[in-house]
Amino acid sequence: MKNVLLSLVLLGLLGGLAAAQYHDAKYVTGYTAINLFDGTGTTNKITTLYDNGGTCYGMTMDPDNKSLWFCDSGTGSGLYMLDLNTLSITTFISNTLSLYYPRDLVFNQDGDLVLASQMRVGTATLYGLLKYSGGSLTTIVMAPTTATNWYGGMEIDIDSGNYVVQSRTSPYPLLAIDDAGTITTIGTGGNPRYSITQDIPTGDWYQGSFTSLYHLKKGASTFTTVTLSSSGSKYYYALATDRASAATSRTIATYGGSTTGTSPAYVFYTDISASPSVVTSISALGYLRSYEMDFFRGKNLCTTKTGPGKWNINLSFPNEANQGYLVALSLTGVRPAVKLNDGRKINLAFDVLTVLSLNNNLGSLFNSGPLALDANGEATASIDVSSLGSLGGVRVWAEAVVFSKGVFGTIADPVGITMP
Repeated sequence: MKNVLLSLVLLGLLGGLAAAQYHDAKYVTGYTAINLFDGTGTTNKITTLYDNGGTCYGMTMDPDNKSLWFCDSGTGSGLYMLDLNTLSITTFISNTLSLYYPRDLVFNQDGDLVLASQMRVGTATLYGLLKYSGGSLTTIVMAPTTATNWYGGMEIDIDSGNYVVQSRTSPYPLLAIDDAGTITTIGTGGNPRYSITQDIPTGDWYQGSFTSLYHLKKGASTFTTVTLSSSGSKYYYALATDRASAATSRTIATYGGSTTGTSPAYVFYTDISASPSVVTSISALGYLRSYEMDFFRGKNLCTTKTGPGKWNINLSFPNEANQGYLVALSLTGVRPAVKLNDGRKINLAFDVLTVLSLNNNLGSLFNSGPLALDANGEATASIDVSSLGSLGGVRVWAEAVVFSKGVFGTIADPVGITMP
């Protein structure tokens, strides 16, 4: 392992590389049913995975990258998990006032599920940020007033690790909330609908509206309208940024459409690296509403806590079984990225910790795992800083790259861990 760093540089800067890649055009979408849209073949296919009969306003892949969690805000209001192999449903919470109208959900660095949800407290209807861990639902923080709603979307900020929640109460603040429940306004404006997303290479935020896309530049305080290059209808209900390593950043949005067969739904791609931003679309999702989406088995890298000061770094690359991989750490962050000669980038700022982690010189503090994915395209690395005591909120970022025969394959989106 002594020359891993040199090998990585040579592979990235001098070697022949795989073509720039986004996620496969394979998305799970949701509204009154959970559907799989597969645009990877010559004919786009739509498959209904589960007819929930309610209203899906939040979904995310499980840390194992094999199951899909979703919120149902209809008659069966609650929290559910769909096994994408067997299509079996597991109910975790159902018909409870504490999860009265869930709107969005994310997994945090510890593998706990965090939800932005409407709640009934006595006769009042409030919004809260809730954590589901170990079978229990606890409150991180309640919205400050009964007039405040938090159903414009939620994500985790790659830089700070805070939960970022979009309010649909004027002036539409974008809020950062930490695990202690402290609320800070990042910016205001726009016209939010149901989703927000962060562009990792820049740290900028994007807000989906009905027919518009809004942009909050990192460090700015007000959303601005993204200028689109083409005319015609474009809709931004469910919104996500594609793989951050791609040569050009783009958002993916799905449209609500209609259940009556009169207004089909589409997938819209917006190149946010260009100005004006170029919008393209792929064929209709049929006449199925689509207010939520995620990448089918697209959670390539995530973390789960295994004990005090201990985390697993979970790798999942289903299409690259038995290939080699590297995991690198950074104390600096995800910028500036390392540019590769095919236009892609590794979103990790190389520093001393990067060198030590790539050369496996961190002893018991870091284990990079077997450095080869198994037959399922999976592997586990780990961090153990339990021997160091309190680290006072030091944040560490991790990145994983697949390689084979001198060629880089998939570059995962980076993840961060804040160490108490």
